[in-house]
Amino acid sequence: MERWPKLRMAKVLREQKEKSGSFVKLEEDIQRASEIKVDRRKLTKIVAGDNVTLSLKELVGLDAYLSRLGQGLAETPLFEVPQILRGFVDRGSVLFFLGSFPGSESQRADLSIWDVRAMMEIQDGINDTRPETRVNMKDVEFETDEMPDPNPRISRPELFDTKTSVCCLGSSRACWAAELMLAEMFNVRPFDAPNPTLPLHFVWAPKLMNASRPSTFALPLSALKKLDPDFSSKDERALIVNGQPFVTRVTKAKKLKDYGVIVAQRRKTGQAFVVIAGLSAPATYATALAFLNQRTGTLPMAPNKKVHGPIRLAVIEVAVRGARGKVKRDMREVEKTEVVHSALYEPLEYRPAS
Repeated sequence: MERWPKLRMAKVLREQKEKSGSFVKLEEDIQRASEIKVDRRKLTKIVAGDNVTLSLKELVGLDAYLSRLGQGLAETPLFEVPQILRGFVDRGSVLFFLGSFPGSESQRADLSIWDVRAMMEIQDGINDTRPETRVNMKDVEFETDEMPDPNPRISRPELFDTKTSVCCLGSSRACWAAELMLAEMFNVRPFDAPNPTLPLHFVWAPKLMNASRPSTFALPLSALKKLDPDFSSKDERALIVNGQPFVTRVTKAKKLKDYGVIVAQRRKTGQAFVVIAGLSAPATYATALAFLNQRTGTLPMAPNKKVHGPIRLAVIEVAVRGARGKVKRDMREVEKTEVVHSALYEPLEYRPAS
């Protein structure tokens, strides 16, 4: 089950109480704005999230006061926007995985600027939500001399630090730790043949697939051709979620309609796993923005300490303007993000792909 959602007005009243200095002063401000008294003891309970009984008259008084702040009860949702972020920081410690590439100089690793921007945006959100949270980052080498060990306890033991939640930025094409995390969440073997029972697949053109490192979550373009009546030979990348294709294409306005996905789960240990993966680097960045600012859905608790919680899967549609410059400069800009799918899925009963 999920924790009780938080009242939006509790957050606003807390902020105004901190500005005024006390609940007594807040009570006076509300009465001055509405000519209706809302007892300070009730205001204290609202801010604390405790059960409280409010009369219709008191609600009218609160609405009159909140309306002056642009937060009237008729204008904004009663509860805070459902987000995964709140569950992600519950542990008070988070770790980011970012894909890295060999640098032009020896003993140097390069990171995607889009991934770094995404991490910085999320870190700002973490600071706003729980400022005392410890944040760390580890790079995951893109090119490896040999296949990563499919046992995550060997190849990425950081995933099993129960005091830390983990976020991977990028699909397994860019950061192979994503493959391990997705496999752990859905209870399948990583780096295996595509598993058709999964609700999530990435679709890549042959030139984009890593022949030496297969993915349980990757499908060839032929799979997309069967599902999408608008399939074109120009199509190179897509998501298939619960049988529905989301294909990267150029619109009539000469903008790129791209996609990203958020996959998150509360583990039975209490930590959270989050994978934020776009079909392109700007889409990963845009999906991180949606993770922070849009209604992606909440992150349910595990029902008990023996099983993991359900998996939140949200698909983000992204509008990208511009293209790579002729002098190697990336001129792309994210213009818009929209959540086009959000649902909960149960982990699979483990069956290796045939």
